[in-house]
Amino acid sequence: MIRNALLILLTLAVAICGGAASVAFVLEHDIKVGSLRVGPWTAYPSSGSPDADPYSLAEAAADGALSLGRSEGIIFSTGEDSAGNDLRSECTYELTGETPFARFWTLRTEPYDYADAVRVKNPPSHGALHSRSLIRGADNSLAVTIGPSAAPGNWMRTTGTGRIRLVLTTYDAPIRGGPMAETVVMPSIKRISCDG
Repeated sequence: MIRNALLILLTLAVAICGGAASVAFVLEHDIKVGSLRVGPWTAYPSSGSPDADPYSLAEAAADGALSLGRSEGIIFSTGEDSAGNDLRSECTYELTGETPFARFWTLRTEPYDYADAVRVKNPPSHGALHSRSLIRGADNSLAVTIGPSAAPGNWMRTTGTGRIRLVLTTYDAPIRGGPMAETVVMPSIKRISCDG
């Protein structure tokens, strides 16, 4: 009887420690499950739904982030331009093309390692735009200059130096995983110049 109780306790200890270690590994190495990738942009359509994977739920709990539900929208982000180079705040980029169909969307920059930036007392200010404040082309396409120096047309300011991430949040967007992923259109990001 004592032997069975010890085996049960040992099994529980291994299961709990193994589960905790796997969650810590996934969170530390930024491994994502169930991603939707379009060019350099990545989204996780299931992150705000009840059927989200346990690792996404653990990451949301660790970050204190509120995810959008499937019917509310989807968040795309990237730390790279369309050529695969890191996005940097001292460089100038041109974002062109179309955005996914949505009632409303926002575009912002943030430090690449957002968790560390939260701990900084006075983080550098970063730019933001939304779909109702843009000048669009005759074909309804958009062109946004992202960089430290002012530019004509749509311009989003960056400050400081270091890696940044672009975050495009679409609200009331009919985007899901699976076959819908093939129809999603995302803007391209081209580096124009770099001061660093």
